[in-house]
Amino acid sequence: MADAPTEWSGINGGDSGVNGGDQVGRRSPDDVEDLRRRALSLDAGLSVRDPDLPASWPEYRALASLVWILLSRPDFRSHEAESFRALLIRVLRYLFVSGQYQSGATIGRKIRHDWTGALGTEHPDTLAAANRLAGCLFGLRKYEDARALFADLLPRCERTLGGEHPQTLAVAGNLCASLTALGAYQDARERCWDVLRRSQWALGPDHPSTLRAASNLVVILRHLDDHQTARAVAEDTVPRYRRTLGDHHPDTVNAAKDLVAVLRELREDDRAQFLVQDLLPHS
Repeated sequence: MADAPTEWSGINGGDSGVNGGDQVGRRSPDDVEDLRRRALSLDAGLSVRDPDLPASWPEYRALASLVWILLSRPDFRSHEAESFRALLIRVLRYLFVSGQYQSGATIGRKIRHDWTGALGTEHPDTLAAANRLAGCLFGLRKYEDARALFADLLPRCERTLGGEHPQTLAVAGNLCASLTALGAYQDARERCWDVLRRSQWALGPDHPSTLRAASNLVVILRHLDDHQTARAVAEDTVPRYRRTLGDHHPDTVNAAKDLVAVLRELREDDRAQFLVQDLLPHS
């Protein structure tokens, strides 16, 4: 999925290692703004800002703990301040990529509900939060729920942001991933080709969102046993990932693994082994 993998018990909607109720019970009713400032200060001091990178996860773990406490407070207004909304959207991304889907879904539902009421259903940040929620539902294998939410979001994004906006294209790509998980491979293929072409035109061929669309397409083509086309797409995509994100970025590694799988399916074992030695020596 464009927007996957270890479970951390630091915050979890039900059985979290951080017990939100106990923390709140020990705090005075007037310290919400202090907690918000602490969260923003921690966010500003992140040594690795991209939540997709595992090196960022220890700091995001601490940030997510503060978010959980804040969201447990009935007097906390999560929609206030654009900078804090951006923080929450990145925390949701961290919860998804680190495999904490249940925590992400719990926080995502809360944020989406609050922002829908305060900002409106089609505010860009409400749409972004709903996209993150749908991703966590996907991670929980609630594929039909994820598909329905992505399908609802797509026309809203198109109306609000335009068809070529990165958020619109991300939602369109995530809808393709949900259709793939549900076995609707033909529909997913047609949609994914369209997303890839639009992303190449609007964002450029080396943009991370374009590369994720291409990676989604490789997965779909493998399901359809179109290994030759999958190889062509993967062989074009992996070098772009290496140039854009570097050899060790999780997206680069995953794309390389897909290419290795395609080459082995085509009985090109020597080429597959060379790629393993070149790009995946520690995976």
